[in-house]
Amino acid sequence: MGDPNINTIGQLKEAIKNLGWIAGGTWTGEALAFTKDNLLKRFASDKRVALVLTDGHSDILRDKTPLDVLCKVAPVVSLGVGDIFQSPANPDQLGEIACGGAPTTKGLSLQRTSYTELLEDGFLQNVTAHICKEKKCPDYTCAIKFEAPADITLLVDSSTSVGSRNFEMSKGFVRRVAQRFLNAESPGFDSVRLSVVQYSGQNEQQVEVQFLSNYTEVVSAIDKMKFINGGTDVGAALRAVTDLYREDAAAGASKKVLLFSDGNTQAEDSLLKAVQDALAAGIEITVLSVGSRPP
Repeated sequence: MGDPNINTIGQLKEAIKNLGWIAGGTWTGEALAFTKDNLLKRFASDKRVALVLTDGHSDILRDKTPLDVLCKVAPVVSLGVGDIFQSPANPDQLGEIACGGAPTTKGLSLQRTSYTELLEDGFLQNVTAHICKEKKCPDYTCAIKFEAPADITLLVDSSTSVGSRNFEMSKGFVRRVAQRFLNAESPGFDSVRLSVVQYSGQNEQQVEVQFLSNYTEVVSAIDKMKFINGGTDVGAALRAVTDLYREDAAAGASKKVLLFSDGNTQAEDSLLKAVQDALAAGIEITVLSVGSRPP
């Protein structure tokens, strides 16, 4: 909410974890006015949504602040959950909070009987789908466009720590990435070329595809990839890819590596040098890490 001490998802989660129970009355209107005057104005973008979680029993006899106070500054989703006395949320209050009677875009009003229902996947997906309905690419199918030739290498982790099942799943993802790159708009028919290299331990790198532009050939090679099931040496893999670019990079093409990893490597002392050598050779490295390293 614009807090200078919250810059990452981890910091936001920690702040939420440390919230304390106030255990006072229910002055929802006053709380919404406070949000409008002190929090929402911190956002530089006007693309904001307010999600109000309440038991729907605001003390409107004492709190005279209108419940639709947020409606002029942001779309509102009101989410009412029954209170500790098992009394259902007041639908009229929820509707007013969600701008049901305001001359603005109507929000969304939802009710649930218990807080455990908030954790259901289907419910969360419905709420986030409504909140994000204005985004342009909800399924990450935004078009890719290459302005200049590019040689791209997909470097796939095939080590024991990944596991054979996860390796097969990663192959499916690599196929989709390859399709996106090779079907993208580009300056010429073969101006975007793709390599696929899987890696495991030292001297365990396999070049499955070497700079091809034909998607059918690339996906056929990906489907035939066999799990190496060895150690994990990311530095050795990067050195092998750097050599590959030195041997066969197209003149004038940008050099990019998308590195898939589970976050483990057995030769950390040589990894930094391998990264430095790759960068010195003009290779741009992007890392996609799944999982976490053991302590």
